Amino acid sequence: MNLEKYYQLIESAIEKLGITPSSIREKEGQWNLKKGSALVYINVWEDKKNQSGYFQASSTVARVPDENKEAFFSEILDINAKIFGVTMGKIDPWIFVRHVRELEGLDESEIIATVNRVANYSDIYDDYLEEKYFKKS
Repeated sequence: MNLEKYYQLIESAIEKLGITPSSIREKEGQWNLKKGSALVYINVWEDKKNQSGYFQASSTVARVPDENKEAFFSEILDINAKIFGVTMGKIDPWIFVRHVRELEGLDESEIIATVNRVANYSDIYDDYLEEKYFKKS
């Protein structure tokens, strides 16, 4: 699979977001951009076993707290039911906002919408969860 055309597609979308792609490119197939308090990881890779390529946009939202875990996870499920086009999930010990899809049929407008969605939700909920579950009164 030739990923180069998808790298170019991602970089074109990043430019339309008003960012110079080379300034946020970490390595081939990976870009990290900042929006507010959110750091969004954009990845393109090939899974040779499945003979498919994937696009992912993700952002860390919060670390799982040591206390009030049941209330925390219940709230994550409630939030997950309200957001769209992305999911919140746990990859120990973190909660992420994430979207993954096959590369086939991916277009620039979808990349822009997905990156914005991940960034916006992460920027909103990282502050909210920090204040609610980690700030000591």
